[in-house]
Amino acid sequence: MRARSFLPASESSRPAAKGVAGKPTGGDKHEMQAENQCPHGVSVVDGEGDNAFWTKIGAAWEHKDGKGFNILLTAMPLNGRLVIRQPKPVEDQR
Repeated sequence: MRARSFLPASESSRPAAKGVAGKPTGGDKHEMQAENQCPHGVSVVDGEGDNAFWTKIGAAWEHKDGKGFNILLTAMPLNGRLVIRQPKPVEDQR
């Protein structure tokens, strides 16, 4: 059975669209401030070592003071552990 939505058809509960590599395409204030930063990857990890299975579920932008993150998730993990990793340098991504 599907859950009934109480939002008018013209309104959407979906987050703002994201561009390439999770960069904001416009929208709310914290996304606009983080536009020039390369986001950290947010993944949920099941298993250990070589048998671990990583699923990317979002992005995180570090606060200007370096004491926290703004986190955007495109999925909510039900189990496993949540891992936030720094982006790889451009030369390592090839």
